[in-house]
Amino acid sequence: MQALLALTLGAGLYPREAWSVSTGDLIELHGCLCVRASGKHPRIVPITAPHDETLRRIAAADPGSTLLGMDPSSWTRSRLDRITQRVALPADCPRIVTHRLRSTWVRVHLEHQVDLGGLARMAAVTSGKFFENVIPYLRPVADDELFATMARQ
Repeated sequence: MQALLALTLGAGLYPREAWSVSTGDLIELHGCLCVRASGKHPRIVPITAPHDETLRRIAAADPGSTLLGMDPSSWTRSRLDRITQRVALPADCPRIVTHRLRSTWVRVHLEHQVDLGGLARMAAVTSGKFFENVIPYLRPVADDELFATMARQ
């Protein structure tokens, strides 16, 4: 479960991309631990802290393995969802939905003012629809902060 959270919340991978990631797909680039995502949208994505340390520990403990610890050919999205449903969570924690973890990754980066074009490239999205779905969950920005940012002060 920790690897799944690290790959979706820490690197924004699609659940289908997370299935086949192995420790060999973790690389250092520009001083950051990154994951090499393959498939339909190949790219290299930096892993957000503290998820980078989680993946470092997994790689050190089990080099050469798939990070999710299972044969990817036997996985489906529904099986990933079933794994998240079986995890013991605190009573006040909402149900974990794998595709929403990726949305949370985008929301956090937007709130940290990551460049939208760069984020779109790292997220492997080509339209604004994905970002449109995240907008209702962004934290409100005070007018004085917003105006200063927009006026580049």
